[in-house]
Amino acid sequence: MIVNGVYTGEAWQNVGACIIARFASVYGTGDASPVTTEGNLIKQADVSSIAVNVFSADNVRTGDALAPTAASTVFDAIQTAATWGNIDDGGNFRYYVPGSMFPIGDTTNRVEVVITLTDGHKLPAVWSLKVNKLLS
Repeated sequence: MIVNGVYTGEAWQNVGACIIARFASVYGTGDASPVTTEGNLIKQADVSSIAVNVFSADNVRTGDALAPTAASTVFDAIQTAATWGNIDDGGNFRYYVPGSMFPIGDTTNRVEVVITLTDGHKLPAVWSLKVNKLLS
């Protein structure tokens, strides 16, 4: 379970975008989520793999699938300071999607993250990002 089914935001053509979320599950081994009905926060040790795919407006994958590590994306404790305030009650996942995944402006791209836990359960999250065109 995550805070929202689909996050929305903006990105710029050929410029990386930072995405954040809160991943929790009944299978998580971390502290209870700030929203107790979500279960426990996942921790790095709970994660077997992470897959990130970006799709264009016509549902064509942009580039190859990305596989960031849990150590570089998952926080074992809830984060609430600074930009984490963009998620009510904080988050525990942050990833910088490379700008090469947003080669065309004036469109909307879909970023899909699927975290597979060590027990095989999958936790998906989706971002719908309006990609603004850069003229320079």
